[in-house]
Amino acid sequence: MPPHVTRAPALLLAAALTVTAGCATPPTAQGPTGASTDGAGAGPGRSSTPTATGSTRGGDVPSFDVTGLPRRAASSSGSATTAPGAPAAPAPAPTAGGSRHTAQASCAAGIVDGLTPEQRVGQLVMVGVTRGREDDARRVIAGQAIGNAFFIGGWRDRGQVAEVSRRLQAAADRAGHELDLLVAADQEGGQIQQLKGSGFRRLPSAVEQAALPPDDLRALATDAGRELRAAGVNLNLAPVADTVSPELGRANAPIGGLSRQYATEPGAVSPPVAAVIAGLHAAGVGATLKHFPGLGRVRANTDHSATGIDDTQTTADDGYLQPFADGIAAGADVVMMSTARYRRIDPTTQAAFSRPVVTGVLRERLGYDGVVATDDLGGAEAIQHIPTGERAVRFVRAGGDVAVTGIALDGRVMSRALLAESRRDPAFAALVHRAAERVVELKVQRGLARCE
Repeated sequence: MPPHVTRAPALLLAAALTVTAGCATPPTAQGPTGASTDGAGAGPGRSSTPTATGSTRGGDVPSFDVTGLPRRAASSSGSATTAPGAPAAPAPAPTAGGSRHTAQASCAAGIVDGLTPEQRVGQLVMVGVTRGREDDARRVIAGQAIGNAFFIGGWRDRGQVAEVSRRLQAAADRAGHELDLLVAADQEGGQIQQLKGSGFRRLPSAVEQAALPPDDLRALATDAGRELRAAGVNLNLAPVADTVSPELGRANAPIGGLSRQYATEPGAVSPPVAAVIAGLHAAGVGATLKHFPGLGRVRANTDHSATGIDDTQTTADDGYLQPFADGIAAGADVVMMSTARYRRIDPTTQAAFSRPVVTGVLRERLGYDGVVATDDLGGAEAIQHIPTGERAVRFVRAGGDVAVTGIALDGRVMSRALLAESRRDPAFAALVHRAAERVVELKVQRGLARCE
């Protein structure tokens, strides 16, 4: 570790998903229940208070829609005003130069420069922690320097979650890179609430949340965030920014069928998204927008099907992207990619592996330079035709950062594939280095690493 870098007080991250990081199925459909001893929210020597909270990737800048007509950038409430007569295209978020803290970016770059190649690629993988098989995750974290983890299968009891989080962080210590783990929890509400039982309130579905006054929704998100932090969690894989097509409704299996949407009109989705982000940040917990560029116009769930996952409507300047643009302006810490296919943006490649989608639309058009993660690349049916290691390589090549897999041992395969491709291709090695910088900068912001 470079001498100017010191270990930060950690917010332990623990992620609760079912089969996927994003298109989650209800926890009742998952595997067996496990048990663990109770533990404190933060492990020995770790503080539960971050050195920095929230993201700096928002702000007001002039922007233009596809017609070239000027529009007003997203406001602090998460809404945007379009010039009269202009189509409802999303306002680009600020570019990196105006939104990133130079000191944090410089700190992250210095940390990444001091990592070994193995440690660097390890920052680009997030592995699932399955009840009863926690040792699998701990082994790959310690052995392959994997930098991120999430709980999978529906965990219960805050003390149990906190103790497992502490053990995961101890495994990260053994990896020697002195960066705390990102561990995320999928606490959307309704059927998709992966941490339950003692210490976790029941959260209403997104449909129910959208009926709350904005201040009440923000307060609910703050309370939920505090529960996560008490369990050692500092990143929530929420909110869902997908707009469900009113023509599909519940026939939209991944979102509408599970009541995960805030609304069926983009302008009504943005305010709840912004309120949830603000509430989580008030609790010192990061927020994840998902599932870019939107799952509201497909019929099938990518977890369970490789067909029925084509969106034939969404374009690069589509109004359904507005909640994502507004969520970025509100300070979202991570954007999660869909594994559906968007025929009018890239007709041949699923979104997570598509450079036109990840780099062209999200990074260049919307101006987002933060961490981009995948939906599940482990057990999801939609990506089984791609070899495990190649999934991570294709994602990073598209412009992404963190490859998520619910199968812990897949993390070993993915990190080795990323390392091999880095050694073979200098251009790919540069992409890995930049992706690692984005991940580590988020860790600096979240209090998981710091420079003296």
